[in-house]
Amino acid sequence: MKRTLFTLIASIPVMIACGPTAPPGGTGGTGGGGSGGTGGGTGSGFPCDVDAIMKAKCQVCHSTIPGAGAPMSLMTYADTQTTRSGQPTWQLMKTRVDNLTMPQGSTLTDPERATLDAWFAAGAPRSNDVCNNVDPNCVGPQCLNCKTPLVYMKTYNMASGEKSGVKYTFNPGQNYVTFPFVSPFGPGVLATAWAPITDNRTILHHWILYGNGGSASSQTFVAGWAPGGLNAVMDPDVGLQLNYSSFSMQVHYNNKTGLAQQDASGVAFCTTTEPRTHVAGVYTIGTTSFTIPAHSLGTAVKTCHAAVNMTMIATSPHMHQLGWGFRTEHIRNGQNLPDLSNIALGQWSFDGQHAYPTSPRRQILAGDTFRTTCTYNNTTGAPVSFGPLTEQEMCFDFTTVYDYSSSTKQCN
Repeated sequence: MKRTLFTLIASIPVMIACGPTAPPGGTGGTGGGGSGGTGGGTGSGFPCDVDAIMKAKCQVCHSTIPGAGAPMSLMTYADTQTTRSGQPTWQLMKTRVDNLTMPQGSTLTDPERATLDAWFAAGAPRSNDVCNNVDPNCVGPQCLNCKTPLVYMKTYNMASGEKSGVKYTFNPGQNYVTFPFVSPFGPGVLATAWAPITDNRTILHHWILYGNGGSASSQTFVAGWAPGGLNAVMDPDVGLQLNYSSFSMQVHYNNKTGLAQQDASGVAFCTTTEPRTHVAGVYTIGTTSFTIPAHSLGTAVKTCHAAVNMTMIATSPHMHQLGWGFRTEHIRNGQNLPDLSNIALGQWSFDGQHAYPTSPRRQILAGDTFRTTCTYNNTTGAPVSFGPLTEQEMCFDFTTVYDYSSSTKQCN
């Protein structure tokens, strides 16, 4: 895989109802499923599976001081039992969940919806569970709750080698640096979650972790971080493929400080050797062929076709600083299905790039058409084309799919 083809991705995949919501106008989309990061905590009154959903999908808006137009707090069990409009608040929650109006963007996965339905059916009983769930906006290894020790891959001093513990030094300027890693994973190991490590945000533009060899004949996109990226937690029936003989972390540095800077960014994985029903990976849709004229709105459009059947569980739209709007359409037999991604014109944020859950999971059939349209607002005085630098542009939708085949990792 050439460097100029895949040089940026937002974190995959945490599903959040408010911040981030599903892309406006779309059904959400993205990777690995996920209930948000986990960590230390105390009893909330909710059963732990309900507590995880409340934190990931409800309490971002329904916080102690409600935001984003939310009318009440749902931070405590008592909040769900108060009377509003003549009935307990949890019954109002049930109505909104049932009619798909909450969480915003209908971002509940099928397992999450089943968990809430069972709790509502039982009368929303109180629980004495002490849970490990934390704020889904918590980013980093400290927010993961692995059953096995974390596996780290971090940038290091190139002379002293992997795991040297010495930070990498990057001089003023902008460039890509690739760090090789011997695979730390045995046969059959899957990732259940991962967290980005962003050590020096002053110079870190993004990073991508590629898998080399193993089940693939070339480099394969495994994970990545861009500004706004969050932790990734897979649904219990999905694991991220790690079957590669080695790994390479490509880091884009942009050092404008005028001084040499040190960095120890990277990734931390939670893993399992227990088989999971589905093995997932990144499937890329998009184009490298476009130019946006100076002082104008311009678009990049790519149409391609799925080669095999698969299930899409997340999308992660990506553009750079001129991005204005983003859409990936899903077309079958000439009929438009709900968009996979749809970020309205004027709503793109380079500093707020997220992965979005596809809920419910989307069945993709061989022959289905994807049409990705990236819209840019080029306010500069020169044309801007595709390229790896911050000042250039990209148009990709990095989607997460299963059952994953590294031979069909890109829509051509």
